[in-house]
Amino acid sequence: MKLAMPVIAAVALIGLAALAPARGDDDCATVVNSLNETVAIGNKNFETTLDELKRLSRAGDDKTKAAVKNKFCSTSGELLGVIKAVRAVAGECGPDHKSALASLDKSIQETESAIDDTCK
Repeated sequence: MKLAMPVIAAVALIGLAALAPARGDDDCATVVNSLNETVAIGNKNFETTLDELKRLSRAGDDKTKAAVKNKFCSTSGELLGVIKAVRAVAGECGPDHKSALASLDKSIQETESAIDDTCK
């Protein structure tokens, strides 16, 4: 799945960040920037997956539509987990990175909303 690479990258960054304590603001800025890039890649791949699912849902029968919904919910859940993990790591850098944290919070809210509207 196209979402696998951003997930792997995010997990790797999270693991590296967890193993090495931050040595200063420069290190935190580097980590936050890398994490934001990872989330942006994940969001782009998610949008591509959504476009594919939209095409499938228009042409499909009820069975296909159910499969599309399940894939959307699964993919959304994966993305939400990654964003929340990235947010937790970024949050350790402190209040100096408010814009990055706000961006992650917005992504979390948007993803939760999409999941709530479709998957519950």
